[in-house]
Amino acid sequence: KTKESTAVRALLDLARNGRTTSIRAAALRALSDLGAPEGVELWQQGVLDSAKEIRMACARCLAVLGRAADAKAVIQLLKDPEPDVAMEALDCLGYFKESTEAIRTLHETLKATDEKTVLIALDALGRIGNLSLSKPYLHQLAGSAESTMEIRRRVAEVLMSMGDGFGLDRLVDPLKQQVAKNPKDHAARIDLGRTYFEFTAYRRCLDHLEAAIKLPQLPEFDKIRANETMARCHARLKNFTKAADALQRTGRSNDWRDLANDPDFLEMTKDKRWTKYFGTGD
Repeated sequence: KTKESTAVRALLDLARNGRTTSIRAAALRALSDLGAPEGVELWQQGVLDSAKEIRMACARCLAVLGRAADAKAVIQLLKDPEPDVAMEALDCLGYFKESTEAIRTLHETLKATDEKTVLIALDALGRIGNLSLSKPYLHQLAGSAESTMEIRRRVAEVLMSMGDGFGLDRLVDPLKQQVAKNPKDHAARIDLGRTYFEFTAYRRCLDHLEAAIKLPQLPEFDKIRANETMARCHARLKNFTKAADALQRTGRSNDWRDLANDPDFLEMTKDKRWTKYFGTGD
């Protein structure tokens, strides 16, 4: 943190000759934090170290550096006998945005049968954010009947972060089918609306919640929760008058102080028309 040149020299000495593995690993990471080019050779050598803590630290340091040329060394660690090292290396591949080999390896990893492995690969691809290369692989995973619910949700999140709604559409298909079969199924409507809300698809969320609250058999508790979610959607969309109407239907009247620090209403609390209801006015 001192950014002093003497710190680099001291850290290089600790990385080579530290009394414990933990000290060596900490020194290697500190060199990375400093952006010290003197550490590159040590990181490259360190992925072959006998201590797994050193291998993991060096994989992370090379990832932070992010040079395509170093991706191969990290990819080799996917075969490491220590599962912790392999998982760390897999996550690190998400920082090699210019390496087609790293991206190709992550695409192959999506075929793994282990859920945790697939989820880490998905997160790594999300950081890379290359839709043009990853789209067919992510779409295949999103539409696969073998994908677990957690994988389907994660691939939907990753695709949404890239501006692609395909994964979300596949995720909500079962709920949409329930609604199509029975438009009066308020539970399916509400679940569908909440799923859209979680993925920030606010307009589609509103479509289903507005339909749900019109159903006569909707329990009062669900009606209150649906109105609050609608208020959040309207506030996010800067439709503050509609957000206020929905909040009043939750039974809060004009006392919204419990929502003063809620991120969904952040912009609304700054609007002079509504600030007094949140208790944020002068």
